[in-house]
Amino acid sequence: SENFGIKMYNLKVPDPLILGSAADLYCDYDMEGSQLYSVKWYKNGKEFFRYMPDEVNPKSTLDVFGVYVDKERSSSRKVRLKVVRWSTEGNYKCEVTAGKPYYDTVVNSSIARIVAAPRRGPTITGRRDRYTSGDLVELNCSSNSSKPATELSWYINSIQADNSTLIYYPIKEERDGRKTSILGIKFRLREHFFSNRPDVKIKCTAMLSPIYLKSSEVSLEVKLPQKAPALESREKNNIDSIYSGLVEIVDDDKYSSLPKSKNKEPTDDKNIVNGFKFHFNYAFHIHCCIPLCIACFLCLSLT
Repeated sequence: SENFGIKMYNLKVPDPLILGSAADLYCDYDMEGSQLYSVKWYKNGKEFFRYMPDEVNPKSTLDVFGVYVDKERSSSRKVRLKVVRWSTEGNYKCEVTAGKPYYDTVVNSSIARIVAAPRRGPTITGRRDRYTSGDLVELNCSSNSSKPATELSWYINSIQADNSTLIYYPIKEERDGRKTSILGIKFRLREHFFSNRPDVKIKCTAMLSPIYLKSSEVSLEVKLPQKAPALESREKNNIDSIYSGLVEIVDDDKYSSLPKSKNKEPTDDKNIVNGFKFHFNYAFHIHCCIPLCIACFLCLSLT
């Protein structure tokens, strides 16, 4: 507001004031060439500080419940509060008055809101020592001793958890009026949570905007499924090679490559199988044919 030559730009009261901390209240005005007569501060209509530059002691304080002024650090434009209590909350007003001859006055006011930040970061409970794929994860995150209650959020590997996995619990009120927030999370460990890594990072964040933001994180150790031994795979490949190479009977041009008896030359019996091709990859799948094929191979070798 403004009146004649005096302008009141703003009354700055931090929103919110933090319980247990110090605070500065600012009265931003312009005298527009007039002489300053006084600056007075009020809480809920009761004066608690005044500044009068023409006095021998320009600064003076008055006792008002919930207001604890640091006189040495206060001035014509600022009031320093030593500590903020619950009783500090209220309606604050700054009144600026010009000197002779008119003693024009301007005022502005603002509400002081008090919040209490948690005494420590959020706490995560319910973690087991070890998990395996498909296990059910059930955790709780709590943040206590704040007012109002903090807002809690869950993150899985830095990605905010889906709302369907969250369990909301009622806010608990403590004896001094502070609040405790609890938020649960429940989900199954699927492979995409721990692909190429032996653990899952779970984080809980507690926020009391705009003054407080803290997180706690735990790591869930996951026992990964065992892969088939490499030796077993090599043995299977060897068996395939044996069955594939036992017998391959082809046309006359390739028949000469088959093993021959040292004592006898091949007879026309080879014509019985001439033109046929036996592949023991097929025989490997039809196990009942394997003995017959081996017998045929031996007979041909001895003839």
